[in-house]
Amino acid sequence: MSSGTSSPSLEDRGGLSPPPHRSPVSSETRAFGGTSLRRSSDGKSVHAALETREHGKETLVLRKQLRELQGSIMDADDKAARIEEQARVLKEEIRRLERNAKREGANLEYLKNVIVAFMTNRIGRDKMLLAIATILQFSPEELRTVQSQTKTSSGGRSWFLGGGGS
Repeated sequence: MSSGTSSPSLEDRGGLSPPPHRSPVSSETRAFGGTSLRRSSDGKSVHAALETREHGKETLVLRKQLRELQGSIMDADDKAARIEEQARVLKEEIRRLERNAKREGANLEYLKNVIVAFMTNRIGRDKMLLAIATILQFSPEELRTVQSQTKTSSGGRSWFLGGGGS
């Protein structure tokens, strides 16, 4: 402390600003970053200007957040579209595998008996053909092709109709 004064010197306080009881700067000045704001008739306009500046800062922050969220939404939409496409492809694959499983699970003894009956009997071939198509899970296109062949081959040209064709 320096001699003759009751308050600590600037050096004793570590170079800090004057103590609060001697402060030449008002509390209003410190609160607003050193800008002297005096209470006057235009105090409301200064306050409004400060609020406008704060609103501007908030607006910038909110706009940045909005852009980030819009980007996140676009990414999520892209991801959802990819997932929907994957789901469609996987559903198609499941249907194909289910048809294959039904085909594999068919009783081969029953299939053999149906084919023998189809090849040896001329009566009831349409029903036998439908049974074979069901057991082997023919597609509608395959069934139409086989049905059209059996009708055009009734003249004895098809080997499976017992006609001795090539």
